[in-house]
Amino acid sequence: MGYTNNMKLYNLFKLILVLGCILLAIDPALAKPDSMIAANGAGPLVRTVAPLAGPKPIGAAGNWIGTADYPAAALRAGKEGTIDFSLAVDSQGKPTECLIRGSSGSDDLDTTTCQLLMRRANFTPALDAAHKPIAGVYSNRVRWAIPLGDAPLTGSMRLTFMVERDGTVSDCKVELTGQPAHHALPSGSMCPRRFKPYLDPSGQPLRKRVETMLSVQVASAPADAAP
Repeated sequence: MGYTNNMKLYNLFKLILVLGCILLAIDPALAKPDSMIAANGAGPLVRTVAPLAGPKPIGAAGNWIGTADYPAAALRAGKEGTIDFSLAVDSQGKPTECLIRGSSGSDDLDTTTCQLLMRRANFTPALDAAHKPIAGVYSNRVRWAIPLGDAPLTGSMRLTFMVERDGTVSDCKVELTGQPAHHALPSGSMCPRRFKPYLDPSGQPLRKRVETMLSVQVASAPADAAP
């Protein structure tokens, strides 16, 4: 009887050792709470054995998301924040799932982050102990900050264009004076597209040239009044 009990204890001890080795092989970074939900609704990332080398971005990861990607709704609402994320990456180096580990506090920013990363991120895949490509996980963070525009400088803008007989706009030109080159805007961003056509007294459409001027003056502000 004692021998049987000893064998049971011995087998239990071996089972604990085996389980312990398995748990040690799990990458601690992947042991996320069950409450973590992937932004694409796919659920928590699957836990895998820690690879010899994790996925590495191809090119600069900072180029995956830029200022032009700022969600319009978040921009209007003045939303900013930092997002901690993890990407599940397959053995081909393609992201298969995006997990928000730390929210910015804005659904628009969180969702946009995962959408852009899933489309643009590309990796050299993780490697196993035999240096063969395997699935892995890449983690990083994104900081969304509303860009500040340049303060207006003294100068002027002259906008000229033609309104054709059908109301379309042609030959649109923008001329800036007193402004640095980086303040200049592309003509297309300033030019209107279409108007109701000009008409003569008999109601026939006319072709007209239009010119508008905008002037900016910057002066010293009056000193604060003494208390």
